[in-house]
Amino acid sequence: MDNDKMGIKRLDHVCWAVERIDDALPLLTDLMGMTVEGRFENKEVGFRGVGLRVPGGTGHFELLEPSDETSYLHRFPTRPWPGAASCDL
Repeated sequence: MDNDKMGIKRLDHVCWAVERIDDALPLLTDLMGMTVEGRFENKEVGFRGVGLRVPGGTGHFELLEPSDETSYLHRFPTRPWPGAASCDL
């Protein structure tokens, strides 16, 4: 490459850590047109999630919320906006 850009070819998925999935879901479904693919839970690390299909692309979006007080998601900031947990390319 002749510049310093990463040259991203494909976005796999983005995870967004929120306090409550059901509060954030309308932003992504009603406003941005994403559709829910399913819900899941990982009790070992303490979170629940919902997977969403992004319109017009192959990328995947996930909303994650802590399911208990020991969840690693409590490490991400919630003010002034909820923190992104990960972005995988």
